[in-house]
Amino acid sequence: MLELKTKVLKLKFNESECDVKYPTVKQNIEFTKKHKSVENDPAKAVECVLEFLTGLGLSPDIADSLENDHLNAILETIGGVKKK
Repeated sequence: MLELKTKVLKLKFNESECDVKYPTVKQNIEFTKKHKSVENDPAKAVECVLEFLTGLGLSPDIADSLENDHLNAILETIGGVKKK
C-alpha cells in the first residue's frame, strides 16, 4: 500500500516559526500561470510569490521581513517555480 500525506515545511526565521504546506498540483499550476503573467514586473512578481506563500501558511509578519534569497530558498524547497 502506498500511503501519501500532505508535507509541511517547518520554517524558522530569526525567532519566529511557522508551517508552510507544500503546494498541491493545482496550486502550483495556478501560481505558475499567475507568476508567468507578471514576471516582467518585479514588484508584482514578488507580490505574487508572497501571496502564494502566505496562502500556504507563511506568516505575513515573517513574509514582510524576508529577503529575496529567502523567498527563492522556500520556493525551491517546496518545489515551486524557481524565481529569478
